[in-house]
Formats: sequence, C-alpha cells, structure tokens
Amino acid sequence: MGAYIARRCLLLAPTLLGLTILAFALGRVSGDPVGALLRGSLEQEPTAAEVASARKTLGLDRPLPIQYATWAGRAAHGDLGKSYSHGTPVAQELRHRLVNTLKLALPAAVLVLVIAVPLGIICAAQRNRLLDRVLRVVSLLGASMPAYWASFLLIQLLAVRLHLVPAGGTGGGVGSLVLPVLALTIGPVAVLTRFTRSSMIDALGNDYIRTASAKGLPWQLVVERHALRNSLLPLATAFGSTFGRLVAGAAIIENIFSWPGLGSLALSAIREQDFPVLQGFVLFTGVLFVSVNLLIDLSYSIIDPRVRLGGAAVAR
Repeated sequence: MGAYIARRCLLLAPTLLGLTILAFALGRVSGDPVGALLRGSLEQEPTAAEVASARKTLGLDRPLPIQYATWAGRAAHGDLGKSYSHGTPVAQELRHRLVNTLKLALPAAVLVLVIAVPLGIICAAQRNRLLDRVLRVVSLLGASMPAYWASFLLIQLLAVRLHLVPAGGTGGGVGSLVLPVLALTIGPVAVLTRFTRSSMIDALGNDYIRTASAKGLPWQLVVERHALRNSLLPLATAFGSTFGRLVAGAAIIENIFSWPGLGSLALSAIREQDFPVLQGFVLFTGVLFVSVNLLIDLSYSIIDPRVRLGGAAVAR
C-alpha cells in the first residue's frame, strides 16, 4: 500500500509540472495588464515611460522562462504572488474563496449522491419500462440544460414568483444557498443518474446475479448486495470527477447568484487581466482536482478488497 501511494505520488509530478506550465501560459495569453492597471490608477492614458516602469516593477520585462521559473519556485512554497488589482496575497484570497465555494459544492455533492444513485438503480431495475423511460427523458433534459438557463428558471420560480428564497447574494443565511446549490446540482444529477443506470445494467447482466436470483434471494437484496456493490468502483470514479467539477466549474453559477467563490474570483481576474489571481486559480483548482482523483484511486481497495495496490491484495 505504501509503495503504491509513493508510486502514484511520483506519477503526479509530470501532471503538476504541466499544471504550472498551463497556469503560467494562461496568465500570459490573456493580455498585458499594465496598461489597464495604470489607466485605473492614473485615470488617464499612461505614457510609455510609465508602462515600462510598471512592467519592470512587476517583473514582466524579463524573459518568459525566467518569469516562469521565478513564479513556479514561489508557488512551490505556497507564495502565489499578490493581486495586481487589490494588492492582497493570492493564496489568502483563494483560501477564503474556497470556503465559500465548498459551501455550495459539498451540499451539491451530497444531493447528487442521494438523488442520482437511487434514480439510476430504479432505472436499471425497471429497464425499458415506463418509469425508466420517463426518468431517462428527464435526465437527458437535465444533462442538456445549460447551467445559466437552469439558474434563471429557478430564480423566476422560487425567488420571483413564490418568494421562498433570496435571488442571490449571501445576506439571506441558509436560504441564500438554496438556489445556487440546486442550480449546481441539476446537471451532475442527470449525468450520474445515467451513469449509474448503465453500470447497474452491466452488473445485473452477470452470471452471479442470475445465480443469486435462482437461489431464491429477494430481488431487492440481489440488487443492493450484489449488483450495486460491484458497481461502486466506476461510480466512485464518476463521482470523483463530478466533485472536482462542482468545485472548479461553478463560475457561471457563482456569477449569476453573486456568490463570492472561486469561480467568480476567476471571472473577475479575467476581466481585470489580473495575472497572479488567474494563474493561482488554475493551479489551485488543478491540484485540488488531481488530489480528489488520487483519493478516489486509493479508496478502490476499501470499496473492493479484490483490487490490488502495489502488487498485493489489500484486505479490509
């Protein structure tokens, strides 16, 4: 087990290196922030001398390889620089925004599991029957619906017409979480429902399921104890990817509902050409996504003891 973890961590090194290169490159291709920053502070068109002085102060006049090496070295020690727009440490801002994003992502992840897995099991157990067809159509609509459109529908129904919850912001307490969490949940629920259905159908077609049924075991017990248990590995993989997207991909939802999370921070960084924040966001969310998938990989031996880690079977 220890050897497997060490080997997986070593294999992550090229991925993390690629993440740093991608984060640095994205920060550079989004444009030169110096002119915009000087216009915002000076309230007039900056001169060439002022632009050159600002570029030197920010280190943007040096060759790109040196800029990358300097930034990556600091990032390895947790220093992601300071925001060009606000002057605050990027790492501190990311940690603060992560807390707000997790307030949406964690409840959404729980809802996805609670709703999608039972619906997928029902669809598989009722395969090609009326209930299965109805749920498949509903899940297809949910998976096809853009997040911004689902958000507007929820705002119109629950906030504007029924006045049940606030339409946005963070001033409504727990009620402020309802609309963004629901909007964040619709797409992943639809996708995971269809994935669970497919996994369960594959499991239900195996010989051991027919054997268990032939022995007279109740169908519910066959589904829960045999089919579902053998579908957990692909479901765990799918859920790990879903959770990563809930954390890193909530930019549209957070922007619509004026929620101060990682996504809204990234959008504002793009608008303001704030290189350090944009680079920090890409690197931070990338490391988070990779870490979640590593934990999912390590959980395989717990979910199914037959999975071998490090060349030896791992017992419960």
